[in-house]
Amino acid sequence: MRLFFTLLLFIHIGTFFLPFGEGRLGYELELEIWDAMLQNDIPDHYHATIVSFRWLVSLLILTLCWLRMAEIRHWILWYTDAWLLDRLLCGLLCFFVAYPFFFESFMWEWGGLIWAISAILIAIYSLLLKNPILRVQEHDLNQHFVDLKELPEL
Repeated sequence: MRLFFTLLLFIHIGTFFLPFGEGRLGYELELEIWDAMLQNDIPDHYHATIVSFRWLVSLLILTLCWLRMAEIRHWILWYTDAWLLDRLLCGLLCFFVAYPFFFESFMWEWGGLIWAISAILIAIYSLLLKNPILRVQEHDLNQHFVDLKELPEL
């Protein structure tokens, strides 16, 4: 299952080189936005929204991967509700993936669909995979005791 999770991450990264929408590859769409911003132009509203949501989804996926590190997971388990945090992040990721599909007039191509499917599958598999936990060394509770000598009775 971990191999499939890693494969989904590589597929998600690879969607930047697939036909994303409106006749552009994923990186071409992003370069168009950055080029417009560097020339102090206002980028196309629909393209800027799509690129913004792609970045938000990528950041959430990085956060989900970061939370799978044993040290970070240990801290999260001690100081927050990890179960709720995982579900909220996955729900937010699914919302950010679904929003452009339902509310933006953008001609999607198969690379955009693979991007969405891989992001949602990453969210689902991050919930299904068992997260690594640090092993805490157990100490003997009697280790710090000092032998006491009984006092003679008076």
